[in-house]
Amino acid sequence: MATSEDAFAHPRSAGCFARFLAGWAREDAEGTAPKLTLVEALRKTSLIPAQILQDSVPQMRDKGRIQVGADADIVVFNATETLTARPGRPIRRPDTTNRPAAPPTSV
Repeated sequence: MATSEDAFAHPRSAGCFARFLAGWAREDAEGTAPKLTLVEALRKTSLIPAQILQDSVPQMRDKGRIQVGADADIVVFNATETLTARPGRPIRRPDTTNRPAAPPTSV
């Protein structure tokens, strides 16, 4: 039986948003200040793409924002997690011991 670890993909295809947040919205190992605030980085990965598409794909008006009546896929994450995806192991989860206490739920 094939598993998700058997799938072939480049590491950049898994964890691309985590990699963006790590590279742009987090202080690096040398102590260099982040280039974007975490809020601005999250906006660039959620609201802005939805706004770009909303004129041609009306469903996007309900994406990328948290408001009454919107489709809200909320992800709680640890901004200090490190990426572990590498060539040959492209879809490994970030290095962390924190996992959700409950499965995803529709509300």
